[in-house]
Order: sequence, then structure tokens, then C-alpha cells
Amino acid sequence: MPSKWTIKKSEDVTGGKDKADLVGCSISLNDAGTAYEFLSPTNSVLATSSGPPLPTPSFTFPLSQVYDQYQWTITVDTFTGGDKNKDAKGTWTNTDPSLANEESGDWTAQADATVDDFGNDQADAASASSK
Repeated sequence: MPSKWTIKKSEDVTGGKDKADLVGCSISLNDAGTAYEFLSPTNSVLATSSGPPLPTPSFTFPLSQVYDQYQWTITVDTFTGGDKNKDAKGTWTNTDPSLANEESGDWTAQADATVDDFGNDQADAASASSK
């Protein structure tokens, strides 16, 4: 299973006007392998899941700090979505005060490539070219 998933483009997020704020955010396994982290586009940790053990979807990140002016709730529904069963998917809400109701939508984050994604032949070729 991948250890990092990134929301790569605006088409990967549905919802209201603040959906673009999630582009570039990612979910990553922490260095100890005991929890997931929700990261800003600049890779600052905005929230950490419970663990150990690692939570299984569906779980919600406890965003106790404000991100991009609002309080957000990010829920992970799966890490096995998409055509290759490697995409993370979930929902989001925030408390944008300029709106009468809470804003919400869906998101999809693509798994970042790993050596396993390229197969042995490509990994061997990449290794040989770096020598």
C-alpha cells in the first residue's frame, strides 16, 4: 500500500468555493508508521490521526488548528479507490463564516509513485541509470 496520497488538481475536489484550498494537501504515513498525517501544500502537519494502531477508514482527522482561515473536517473513507485501487477518497467540510451553512464536498488523492508501481524492470533501469 502507498504511504502518501496527494490531492493534485482542482478536479479532484468537489464542493463550494473553498475546495481549491485542498489542492496540494496530502495524507502521509508518519515516520514511525503508527499514524496518518494530513499535510498542507507546504508539508506542514495540520492534523494527525489516532494510533497506534493505524486507524482504518472511515476516520476523521482531528483538525484542531485553523487551515486557510477556517476550521476543517477531513474524513478518509478509503485508501483503495480509483482504477488501480490506490487512491484515497473522502469528504470535507469547513466553517467559512461568509456562508450561511457549512461548506462541504468530496476529495480524491492519488497515491504517490513508489518503486513497486514501476515494476522490477523499470526499477532496475532507474537503478542502473543512477550509477
